[in-house]
Amino acid sequence: MELQGRSVNLRTFYSVWCKLRESLVIVTSDLAMSVLNEMNKRHSKLFDNILIYCAMYLDPSYQGILTVDAKQQAKLHLAKTWKLLGHLNHVIPANVVTETVNNPNLSDDDMDVTDRFESFLRSHSSTPTATANIPSVPSIETLLEQYDRVPYQSYKLDIMEYWTTKKHLMPELYELSKVLMAIPATQVSVERCFSGLKFILSDLRSTMSKDLVEHIMVIRGINKL
Repeated sequence: MELQGRSVNLRTFYSVWCKLRESLVIVTSDLAMSVLNEMNKRHSKLFDNILIYCAMYLDPSYQGILTVDAKQQAKLHLAKTWKLLGHLNHVIPANVVTETVNNPNLSDDDMDVTDRFESFLRSHSSTPTATANIPSVPSIETLLEQYDRVPYQSYKLDIMEYWTTKKHLMPELYELSKVLMAIPATQVSVERCFSGLKFILSDLRSTMSKDLVEHIMVIRGINKL
């Protein structure tokens, strides 16, 4: 019945699947063994994918069961997802153009002389070059690497509450966790969402635009959460 819930995320689906497998191992009936064999055949097809790896990596309950290769794939995909979020939210510019600022009053020969003079002065100076004391912002790759080997917590942990408490400590990973938790793991939640179209699209509302229908669906889905 857990899989019939309104919002079943990847974590919940994996947890229910594993607990069911463990319970079938205890039962010695032919039916239980048959179901278990079929589940074992389907296991890799269902869970050997990048989205599951990402969800497990950001979950302190399941990160430890990932292989080194699965962790690496998860970190790479999460980094790409973060950069895509930045582009969509206009936080990270899509194309970063590095411009070289030149002094228009100096010719190529003048600049060459200036550079040599600069080198001459540097070579005779005993004072290190001053640098701006600007705190460096860790990259998303660094943040993901730092989250590796996170201390284990019980699988009964409320993952949404967990990341809510980390909202200010790890804002980047918090945003990524929201994306992963929004991924439906079963057809039930998707079907229920689209079944609501019959209340939105009717003969009296047939002239509604595509964008308006999409906006209503989003608001309706948020209210259900």
